[in-house]
Amino acid sequence: MRAIPAGYARYAITAIICGYVIVSASAQSVEQAIAAALDNSPSIDRAEAQKRAAREDVRQARASYLPEVSFDASASTSQRDARLRGSSDFSENSEPVSASLRAQQSLYTHGLRPIAQRRAITGVRARGHELAATRNAIALQVVEAMVRLHLARSTKDSELRLHELITSQLTAEQERLRLQAGTRTDVAQAEARLASADASLARASGDIAQAERHVTVLTGLEVAEFLPPLHEPPLPLSLEDALQLAWDSAPEIALARSNYDVSRLGVAAASRRYGPQVNLSVEASTARRPSPAIERDDDVRATLSLSVPLFNGGRGSSERRQAYAQKTSASADRRQAEQDIELRVTEAWFSVQSARLELSALQTRLQAADEALEGVRRGRGAGLWSVTDLLDAMEQKISAERAIAETHANLTLAAYQLSVTCGLYDLPR
Repeated sequence: MRAIPAGYARYAITAIICGYVIVSASAQSVEQAIAAALDNSPSIDRAEAQKRAAREDVRQARASYLPEVSFDASASTSQRDARLRGSSDFSENSEPVSASLRAQQSLYTHGLRPIAQRRAITGVRARGHELAATRNAIALQVVEAMVRLHLARSTKDSELRLHELITSQLTAEQERLRLQAGTRTDVAQAEARLASADASLARASGDIAQAERHVTVLTGLEVAEFLPPLHEPPLPLSLEDALQLAWDSAPEIALARSNYDVSRLGVAAASRRYGPQVNLSVEASTARRPSPAIERDDDVRATLSLSVPLFNGGRGSSERRQAYAQKTSASADRRQAEQDIELRVTEAWFSVQSARLELSALQTRLQAADEALEGVRRGRGAGLWSVTDLLDAMEQKISAERAIAETHANLTLAAYQLSVTCGLYDLPR
């Protein structure tokens, strides 16, 4: 893995302090990375396949109540030998050929036909909402992976800066020892801090490798070295606006509502399944030589049938109870989805607000740490501060930089969570 150039390190820290998060992936923008992840995700393929399957349910629901036409034909041969009363023999050969054309149409289904079609159409809608929810989840995974990748790189950059500061100070302490102005203890303390910085650098490199691999697995793209900043997405103006937008646009809520509608129609279907049914059938048949005594037999028949189930062993009652229980379960799922979205939006909203306030405080902390480092450095030259004080001041400054990077990463994640959930962020098509 290549080290981050010093010029880029300065740019990265400056960008973080100014309110941006820099991400790295082979796409030129987060939108392109999300688009690649949507194309690469097996979860999306699964959701799209389920939506296509649901569309077929609509066709099947309609076809179940359209006229059914069937054609049957048969040809056979038989030889019959028999002995009649009075001891006389009887023998005959026959080769009957027959064909029939039958058409059947349901005239009255006790309301099952429109219910079946509405259930199928609502099922397609539900699978569409499920696909939208999956797309949102994938997009947020990509954003998190890219932000975490940048945070890992920013952390390594901070560790490099701290390593350079400690290395420079170790050189200064060694020179002071050579000039007999310092002590071996001062050198040893600087060497110990440098060893700790080496360990932190190794850990940061491992974090970068892991984050890069995460991005590659999600997007199918190789990670690049530099990318433009990831800007803050559009956000609602208030918590009330956020909750209303999420209530209207969150696919998780729409999915739960559609599932509830399917279960409600299931109750209606279970209540009508064993009602009266009226069917009309028309059949035309013809036969050649059906028996030795008949040369030809043609028949046209129309039948109007009424079916009224009287007893089914309690199956109808059981199915109705089951449908009502499924409706109750779907109603609870709907309320749970609404509650989950409200909690998610509320948490994301306050995370954004608190992160912004925290960034303002961290800016002050960074400025104070920078001034403190400069003061300790001058005091060290005058013999007022020890090397430990100077090393502590260096670490305090780098710690403030890392805190800013982490807080801004949390702000970005919460902002995208809020924007996507509220439907304000347009996903790539």
